[in-house]
Amino acid sequence: MLKPLLIATCIIFIATAGCSKKRPAPPASAPATQSQAAGIDERRALEIAKKAVADQENWGDRATYDARRKDDGWAVNVWRGNRAAGGRRTVIIDKDGKVIEYVKLD
Repeated sequence: MLKPLLIATCIIFIATAGCSKKRPAPPASAPATQSQAAGIDERRALEIAKKAVADQENWGDRATYDARRKDDGWAVNVWRGNRAAGGRRTVIIDKDGKVIEYVKLD
């Protein structure tokens, strides 16, 4: 009677020995995540784009802004008013927050 109980206990122990839910911490020298490598966040990209539009146009305070993350920074699409014709711009911002291109798409 004791032998089958001992065998069953050993089988359960062996079957569950490698099922730990705890995972080891990543090494201290782990590579940066995408968000860390991307530099600036969306809020900062929008601030930079708003300043760039204000420097170039007289309608920046009435514009609609839409930021999209790119591999190397941000692309912010800007529309005058309600996406009126002749009032579309795209501001390309690098990961360091520098405007590298200001495109007028009239």
